[in-house]
Amino acid sequence: MTTDISTLREALNWKLLRGSHAFPGPDGGTCINEVALIAAGFRYREIGSADELPPCFSRPICNFAMFLNDFMPDDARQSLIAYVPRLIGTADHMVIEGTREAIIRAGTIEVTARFNIDLGCACSGCLSLFAVKGSQGLWGAFLAILDRALAIGKQADPIELSVIAARAEQAKRSALQLAS
Repeated sequence: MTTDISTLREALNWKLLRGSHAFPGPDGGTCINEVALIAAGFRYREIGSADELPPCFSRPICNFAMFLNDFMPDDARQSLIAYVPRLIGTADHMVIEGTREAIIRAGTIEVTARFNIDLGCACSGCLSLFAVKGSQGLWGAFLAILDRALAIGKQADPIELSVIAARAEQAKRSALQLAS
């Protein structure tokens, strides 16, 4: 399934942020898995790990999406919006999930070696270097890994953008009511 990112971004009016969030802010403001939860029609809740998602979400894919969400610079992170509807309903049997995990692991090893990145270090200097290297194709390489993992096994069912947008707006309204 291909999603036009500009159409989806406009329909959602959502901003992806690093980390997990107690509730969406007025501009959406959550991680990719939290907005995917809303897009799938589930009640909003803070998601700190892919294991906290409903069983219809692929754990390896959503773990990798969360990794990208948390490490990408703010502007690059917004490209993940296109993956929101692609995450829904992707959970598959153990063999497929294991293959996806292997694709992600091998791809990550290859990309980090190619860009000389140490994922084990999370100091601000390394994270800054990580962000700078993104301008040289790093993030495109990581998104290609996500695409490869999503290409096998169960695919997300098509979902109308108007449905996703309505669910996102409802989550924002609910968040504003909780905040007031």
